[in-house]
Amino acid sequence: MLAELKERDETDEEFTIQSIDESEMFGYPSYLVEYRFGNTNRYGTAAIAEIGDRLVLKDFNAGPWCDVREIDFFEQEAMIRFGETFHFLDE
Repeated sequence: MLAELKERDETDEEFTIQSIDESEMFGYPSYLVEYRFGNTNRYGTAAIAEIGDRLVLKDFNAGPWCDVREIDFFEQEAMIRFGETFHFLDE
């Protein structure tokens, strides 16, 4: 995942990584990636954690991106609900 983001940063004129910080999330190695994208230079942050053989991605973009006003669905509300309901299942 991280390699793909770096490759996109090098090849996509509308996507720029501003920083990549190594960290820890849920006790596992993780990365916090701050980036800008699109013609309007929108800001985004992605948190990527390596949990066993899985990657967990939590991505947030500033400003509306996928609002569907016709059905009263707004990205910000979806992100809040995601944060309130996200949990890992015991296997």
